[in-house]
This record gives sequence, structure tokens and C-alpha cells, in this order.
Amino acid sequence: YDGSCSLQWNVGGLRFACANGMVLMDDFLKAYGKHTRNLDIAKVVKEVNNALHIYLHQAEQWQGWINAPVTEAQVRHILQQMPGHNDVLENKLFGYFQDEAQDQGATVWSLYNAMTFWSTHEDVRASSEGNRASIVVDRERKVRSVMNNPAFLAAAA
Repeated sequence: YDGSCSLQWNVGGLRFACANGMVLMDDFLKAYGKHTRNLDIAKVVKEVNNALHIYLHQAEQWQGWINAPVTEAQVRHILQQMPGHNDVLENKLFGYFQDEAQDQGATVWSLYNAMTFWSTHEDVRASSEGNRASIVVDRERKVRSVMNNPAFLAAAA
């Protein structure tokens, strides 16, 4: 490795049922460091261990969302909180929610899966394909923003 790029990591998960990226409510372990002799691997290991504990707590929240009902009006309101909101995006995400709700019921979990489906699998322009990873990370940031919005938090409670 030539050291020309920084070491970057972001703890997350993958839902095996659909291969959606599992966006966490907190961006609790996303960092980078230059590949120099000052890179503290022991510190990285400690941060990853801490992240595991936080991740397990998040998994408990996901379990609760499975049985948390949500109305279509709530879903629309929540989706309107997404950074860069527009009607086209809202309708696309609402359609994904309706698909999820047919299989799993109208729950916060279905809404979450609709948003993570979009962030993980939505097409990018052919001219942007080389930048797909960055686009997915930006979409995940938008989903995280929605998840920390009072409207989502109230529905998930």
C-alpha cells in the first residue's frame, strides 16, 4: 500500500434478506486517519469495540420498530423531512414504503427499510457510476438525518 489515500471506516450493517445497508441513527464511528507511523491501531480497535456495543443497542431499537405502527400521513410527513426533499423523491420513497408494508405491515420498520432500500439500491446516473460509493454514503447521511428528526423519533417511540 503506497499510503496515498487515508484509512477510512464507517461501522454499519447489511440486512441479508435484501442486502440493504443498515443505516444507524448515530454516525458514531466514522473516521479516517492518514497512513503514517502515528496511526494508532490500538485506538482503532478500542473504537470498533465501542461501536459494537452501540450497534447492539441499535439492533434492539430495530426490533421495536417491527411492531411500531405508522400511518400513511405520518410516513409522508417523515419523508418531507429528508434533506433535499422534493415531490419526486418523496413519491418514490412512499412507493417503496407501500411495497414494504404489503409484506410486513405499515410499521416504522417498513419505512426504515424503504429508506435503506433507496439509499443502497437506487440507480445512479451512468456518468456518476464511478462515484457510486460516495453517492450511497450521502444517501445514508440523508436517511440518518430523517431518523433523528422528531417526526421519525415520535413514530418509533
